Amino acid sequence: MQLTETVKLYPNKYQTELIKATMTEYISTVNHLVLDAINVFEMPNPS
Repeated sequence: MQLTETVKLYPNKYQTELIKATMTEYISTVNHLVLDAINVFEMPNPS
């Protein structure tokens, strides 16, 4: 059995900026990883 609870957080201004910076860095990292993965495989030319 799994119990869940919803919690609403109210970050202060510093925490909000920290969250935004962390998420921006995370998204950038994921985008770079995806780009690297795409560049590993060469797309075949349709004949």
